[in-house]
Parts: sequence; C-alpha cells; structure tokens
Amino acid sequence: MLAVGDVAGKGTPASLAMSACMVLLSILADIGGELDQVMGRLHCKLYENLTAEQFITLFLGELDPETGRLTYINAGHELPLIIRPDGIMEELESCSPPVGILPEFNCGVGVTILEPGDLLAIFSDGIPEATLDGEDFLGIEPVKSILTEMREQPLSVISNAIGDAVEEFLKGGHASDDVTLLLLRRK
Repeated sequence: MLAVGDVAGKGTPASLAMSACMVLLSILADIGGELDQVMGRLHCKLYENLTAEQFITLFLGELDPETGRLTYINAGHELPLIIRPDGIMEELESCSPPVGILPEFNCGVGVTILEPGDLLAIFSDGIPEATLDGEDFLGIEPVKSILTEMREQPLSVISNAIGDAVEEFLKGGHASDDVTLLLLRRK
C-alpha cells in the first residue's frame, strides 16, 4: 500500500493528526477490505476526531507488482504524476474530497497500469507551493520538467534534483510548508 498525506494546519496539532491518520491507516489496512472500504473507515474515524479546522488530503494506492495495476483513491491530494519512458506525462485525477471534512464520504476509485520503466511521483503541496513571501510560488512546471528530463536517472538523483529546485527557489530560506516526495519506478 502507498500513502502520502498532508493535514491542514501546522505545528503540533497537525503533526499529531497526521501521525494518528497513518497509525489508523496501518491498522485498517491490516484488517483488510477493498481500498474504498479502508478509506471509508479511515474517514469515519478521522471525521469523529479531527477539529473543525482540520482535514487531510490523502493519496492511497495499492500496487500489484506483477501486473503493474495501481488502484488508487486521491482524496483532494496534489495530483500524482506518471512519467512514461517516452516522456509522456499523465496526472492521476483527484476523485474524492479530503478526508475528515464532510460527514459523508463518497470516494471514487481510479485504476491505471504502470508499465515497466514508468515513474510515479506522489508529493505534497509543499513542493509546488514552496514560497518565501506567500505571493510567489515555485509552481508545478519546474517539478514536471525535472521529472521528464531526469526520468531515467536513479530515484535518489531525481529526488535530490527536486529538493535542490525547492531550496534554490527559497534562496536558502525555510519552506513554509512540509515537503514530501515519494518516487516509484516499475521494473
């Protein structure tokens, strides 16, 4: 199972909410069920326990390594990107609202196939929304360019290049939001 999430808010309350979400997700995944059932149970528990100001964007995926079939739910999270070996890029659409924000949770399940050589990038909004002043943002285009141009490089090289782009944009300042990046390449 793949999961990348981001909680609304900052500081200790946000950190605790995200930690609770990931622990709960781990327990629910162990219990089993279809992806939408796991996400539905997670939503119910989080809706009961998050404050009114809190919600969580979450990408949750299940990858079959034999077939490359990726079943996923994107609950309001930054759109993950698939970069094919020929450089064609595909966005995995958001199919559900963020977790914990509405009393009812109707999630859409997406399915795609990761072919050998495909690169999957899942990241938090802290990357494209990196900013020092709240007005100028890094944006998604530099991230897409790095992923496309470096798609055949080792994942650590790609990750470092994206981190360097964020750092360079911030001119040595500190990011105002968390920066999370998960890269996966199908062999």
